[in-house]
Amino acid sequence: MSLDSDPEIAAAFGGGPAPATAAPISDDPEIHAAFSEKFDGRNASDTTLLRDPKTGEITDGPIGFINGVAGLAGKGILNIPYAAASGVQDLYRMATGGDAKTPDSGVVDALHFPLSENEKNVAESVSGTNAGKVVSNVKKAATQVVNEDLPIPEPAKRVVKDVAAIAPLGFTTAGAAERIFGEAPAVIPKPSISVNAQGVVQKVAERQSGGAAGTAANVADASLPLQSRIAEADPAKIDKVAMDNHIEADKHGVQLTKGQANRDPVQYSKEQNSTHPTLVNTIGAQNGQLTDAIDNIRRDASPTHVGNDAIENGQTVVDALKAHDEPIQADIRAKYQALTDANGGNLPIDTGSFLKNVDAQLKKNYLTGSVPKGAQEMMDSLRTGEPLDFEGFEAARSRLAEAQRAGGSEGAAAKIIRGQLEQMPLSPEAAKLKGLADQARSAAKSRFDALDADPAYQAAVDDVSSGVKKGEPSPLADRFLDKYVLGTAPKANVDRLMSKLDEDSKGAVSSHTLNAVRKAAVNPNGNVLPNGYNGALQKIGPKLDSLVSPETQDSLESLGRVITNAKVAPAGNFVNYSKSGVISNAAHGVGEAALGHVPGIKHALPIVKGMVESNFARDATAPGAGIER
Repeated sequence: MSLDSDPEIAAAFGGGPAPATAAPISDDPEIHAAFSEKFDGRNASDTTLLRDPKTGEITDGPIGFINGVAGLAGKGILNIPYAAASGVQDLYRMATGGDAKTPDSGVVDALHFPLSENEKNVAESVSGTNAGKVVSNVKKAATQVVNEDLPIPEPAKRVVKDVAAIAPLGFTTAGAAERIFGEAPAVIPKPSISVNAQGVVQKVAERQSGGAAGTAANVADASLPLQSRIAEADPAKIDKVAMDNHIEADKHGVQLTKGQANRDPVQYSKEQNSTHPTLVNTIGAQNGQLTDAIDNIRRDASPTHVGNDAIENGQTVVDALKAHDEPIQADIRAKYQALTDANGGNLPIDTGSFLKNVDAQLKKNYLTGSVPKGAQEMMDSLRTGEPLDFEGFEAARSRLAEAQRAGGSEGAAAKIIRGQLEQMPLSPEAAKLKGLADQARSAAKSRFDALDADPAYQAAVDDVSSGVKKGEPSPLADRFLDKYVLGTAPKANVDRLMSKLDEDSKGAVSSHTLNAVRKAAVNPNGNVLPNGYNGALQKIGPKLDSLVSPETQDSLESLGRVITNAKVAPAGNFVNYSKSGVISNAAHGVGEAALGHVPGIKHALPIVKGMVESNFARDATAPGAGIER
């Protein structure tokens, strides 16, 4: 069955007379009244669709309004109002010595007639002073079309897709119109756009690789405006650098300008130097977009810790290291307890060999006179032949750990004594207990080696020895991750630390890392600093893959490229960052000084300048700007 065979469908698209019973537009009289007053003046409660008796075109409500806007845009009145077009033509004639009184050309005449009823209605709004009301009505029309699933005329689809075409030059709210449609791309659902855009990207990749199946970027998740622009492009004319830069930025929710995407120094400089509100607002909005992108990466990387500060993240990691050590300590104690029990309640230590080994190590390191008091008492007791039970063994280890934490020469001496104690030599009569002794000594040595190799682990264990249990606020927390992760800690130490953490505490490390990147990247005024962002990543350097997931690392590096494209001027630029006195030459090659001597022209120059600047700004900020050469 053809569409034309259904009178309601045919009528909805303007292809036939209205059916006997017209569908209601809306049950909301206020919304209906916003459109009806410019079309037929009827009561807002009357919601039947009115049509042009000659064409069958809907002439009221949101469909009528959009139809009128589409028609005017197609005839150029909303792009270049008739008065401006006529003025430009007169200006050109005066500059070239022609007669300004010559009748307007057919091209200009065509801009103001013939108009349909819808177009006349919208034109009246355009010619009035309340431009904001027109934009507001466009928004209402678009919203109602979406909410009520009303049929959308093809001309209107083209207009909404390129919203710049429906923004009159004189509108101070043109930027608002662009934002309106930028927020509601679903007005025109086009399921084939994604497929078409991917096809274009694939063809470009094949051209780049000489016909082979090249690696093409995935545009399935790109915004609809960018997909639409790519789908329309000629693959043979695509600037791959610009297209890839747009796709990458779009993935992060950032809209690049033409010069930022294609990295042309002239285009980039003109955009940065422009004082046109559209460009100024677009470039200014990028700070918020880039900051949001950083925050999105932080949120995705560590959703449960994204709001944590340095102290909270540090506390999480310190507690995780303490939790890691608890079962290891318990296992060592159990093994030494079993050895003690098997030997009748005392450790089967060969006292003579132990003291000989300790004295030799202390002498070798010039620490004989640096033995801590508690350790000296234990050694003196052993020299007298007193046995060492399990409780004494544990007390000695604790005292030695305290002295070791204190550092200095006594700490170094304590470390030697503790190591020899945990690797105790067996007495000759305890040879039968060698199996149990080996298990205990091996467990103690493994922990001792791990503590020696991982300063962060040692710090957390020492914190427990000083009386701060797991879960209690630690004085180490606030600077812990800066010292043992982001500071000068070698990657090997960081890897050892990360190997002891569970997924939750790894999330705390990621959170702290990304907080540091954000702090370096965004200044107090909300401006994103490329040197700050990329500098932070470079400072973390090769440790980054130890601190965040591969997906997060890819996102960070990708966003770094986007920030560089948006914020760093290409070589050969002439950006005037003060923007003092910066205005694009309105005549593009026609000197203002020369034109200023032409009688009457100096008053028209601001009009031309505004038109040129508006066209330049619209071209530079369009979705996918610059992807075609």
